[in-house]
Amino acid sequence: MELIEISDGHAGLFVWVLWGLIGLLIALVTWRFSDSRVLWIDCLAAVIMSLAGGFFSSHFIGDSVDQLFLLSLLGSAFGGILAVWLTSIFRRF
Repeated sequence: MELIEISDGHAGLFVWVLWGLIGLLIALVTWRFSDSRVLWIDCLAAVIMSLAGGFFSSHFIGDSVDQLFLLSLLGSAFGGILAVWLTSIFRRF
């Protein structure tokens, strides 16, 4: 297994770490610009959803290696943003 490899249904360790870092960055930016957020909840939710978003988008979207990589990054970012948005909705109740 190579570290940077990504193909249909397979991602290397570097790609997994990159997906996790995207989720962490989304949570930190959200926490920085919002006063009433709990950082560890946002980090946990965003990292988990970013990993899931990157994983599922690399399975179902894209034909070439470049498309798989870029679309998995977009899926990861979308998953992290969705997680932070959902935690803000559930925190209101």
